[in-house]
Amino acid sequence: MADATMVRSSAPDGTGFIRAGSGTPVLLIHGVGMDAAIWRPQIVVMQDRFDVVAMDMLGHGTSPLPPETAGLSDFADQAIRLLDHLDLDRVAVVGHSMGALVAQEIAFRAPSRIASLVCLNAVFRRPPELAHAVRERAAALGGPHDPLAIAATIARWFGDPIPPILLDAAATARS
Repeated sequence: MADATMVRSSAPDGTGFIRAGSGTPVLLIHGVGMDAAIWRPQIVVMQDRFDVVAMDMLGHGTSPLPPETAGLSDFADQAIRLLDHLDLDRVAVVGHSMGALVAQEIAFRAPSRIASLVCLNAVFRRPPELAHAVRERAAALGGPHDPLAIAATIARWFGDPIPPILLDAAATARS
């Protein structure tokens, strides 16, 4: 099969997504600061057995910006609209970080749409010292193209030095 992971589409509401394969539908939702392309390695492995859809959350990738007072419900509604657009009644949902929170919100708002739910690195009852560290990292960010912030994030996520097996994933996250 051709590398379908490189083909991007947009739903009528502007939601960007990647779709590849056929079979049981799986929706992949990325974390903050990433987009659907972060799932490329998983899409390549899964597309022979699954209908894989990786979406760009509001404000990420090619999707439109969220409302100023956006909540998880806005992101969950976006995902549900995408499922409607693709005529997918029931899907397995895999979310990472904030994507995991969005996946949980989808399950709360539309449980009949969820065949299974996988939440990777979802935030839950973060201890005060970790919450403080996250706030400090956010305050230190110099913007979306700040090389020091990007380098620190990549090192935190993948290690320093980055193990050879994770170099491609780190490069994808960096871009």
